[in-house]
Amino acid sequence: MTATTTRRPWRLAFATAAVAALAVVGVGAPAAFAASTIDAAAKGSITVHKHETPGTTAGDGTELTPGPTTDPVKDVEFTVRQITGVDLSTNAGWLSAQELYAGFVPTDPEADITGAYGFGTPDVKTTLATGIAEFTDLPVGLYLVEETATPDGVIGSAPFLVTVPITNPADDSNWIYNVHVYPKNSVVGITKAVEDTNDYVAGDEVEWIITSEIPETTGTTAEDITSYSVVDNLDPRLEYASTAVAVIDPAVALTRDTDYSVIVGDNPDTTAVEDANTVSVVFLEPGLNKLEASRASKVQVTVNTTVLETGVIPNDATLFTSNPYSDSKVKSNVVETCWGAVNIFKVDADNNATTLADAVFDLYSSTVTNPTVAQLQRVGTTTITTNADGEASIDLLRCSDFEDNAALSPVRTYYLVETTAPDGYELLAQPIPFTITKAAVEAYTPTQIGLDLQVENVKKFVLPLTGGSGTAVIYLAGIALIAGGVVFLVIRRRSAKHHS
Repeated sequence: MTATTTRRPWRLAFATAAVAALAVVGVGAPAAFAASTIDAAAKGSITVHKHETPGTTAGDGTELTPGPTTDPVKDVEFTVRQITGVDLSTNAGWLSAQELYAGFVPTDPEADITGAYGFGTPDVKTTLATGIAEFTDLPVGLYLVEETATPDGVIGSAPFLVTVPITNPADDSNWIYNVHVYPKNSVVGITKAVEDTNDYVAGDEVEWIITSEIPETTGTTAEDITSYSVVDNLDPRLEYASTAVAVIDPAVALTRDTDYSVIVGDNPDTTAVEDANTVSVVFLEPGLNKLEASRASKVQVTVNTTVLETGVIPNDATLFTSNPYSDSKVKSNVVETCWGAVNIFKVDADNNATTLADAVFDLYSSTVTNPTVAQLQRVGTTTITTNADGEASIDLLRCSDFEDNAALSPVRTYYLVETTAPDGYELLAQPIPFTITKAAVEAYTPTQIGLDLQVENVKKFVLPLTGGSGTAVIYLAGIALIAGGVVFLVIRRRSAKHHS
């Protein structure tokens, strides 16, 4: 129970009981007198009803009808201890109880339990699926009720004092020995999503989107949020790029290094698994104040990474949050991104042992069956060129059948489009299709990483010389005639010169 929901009813009970005990008892029937006098030998009970979200209306010790409409919370551990040295069958005992209550501090509940006061044997119980924990066979007395353990995602409520019995709120002339209390918890959750729809090759950034809830409080200082951190322990195959932090639905403006800090690497303020690849978003005091004022909103942390190696790469996140008397740690769901590779072997179509260098490809993709050229989407901007051994590889390529942590249908087919053929060979007439499936990636071994893709080229056809061999004969005959004519002219000139 929170400080707001516990102090006023018990203060009223203490005051009412003390006044009633000290007042001069008027003339009345013996039965009425007996009902207004505490039976010191009686046994009572404290029934804890644990439900989500804090209340703003103080309880009065009776069982609510109807009960709370919010979900019950199971597996919450409560410890109840009687404060010894307080005899509630006497007026002096009620004055002692009131004094202890007035000085009670939820963050240090044992502070005033000193000197003449002490604690009885602890009684520990855990709430059932109904959210109920019953402490029975309790002697008359003053009790400290503490929430000593909570399941993941449950923010604990403040310790409180309660008496057995309490004055009946519906009839101030008698007592209730079976007391019902409703300390309500704030339950927080965290979810993770991945967006890799537009990520295909090395260097493309995968977005990990973490959405976490803000603990609900009643606005009292005792229930302030004292810490709030979202921690993403990245897989070693991921390289951190950047972080964005926002409060959404409705939005609240945040300033980095004022409202929150981003720590890459070990963070001593959390108990997460620490290494150099851990990203922590830690809210600072101004940011915590904004969270308290925006409990209907959610915190959204987006961590951008690039992929370093092939594989089905999982990722989750952890929310750490606390108030002055409770720490909570809750993990998100696990999401995955899937990346494979393709190994290209360029060979002669007639003799596969002949490898072909300097074949150049562009990479395209489409989710359309038998796509047209217009339906192909260029993947990346780099070209792929075979080396002297006729080999080339695309070391990172997102899986064809897995996108945004879900199976993709229809699958994305990749296409190799040859833009430059090896010297002496014809260009490929069509793109070469291939897919990289999640199942294939999961089956990779250290000696077989990636899809092996053999691509064959045919040699260029050898064409005859223009005009064929008959034309060459004519050319030779023409040359011979010209040469003969030249010789004839030379001989004739010499003869004419001789006669003259």
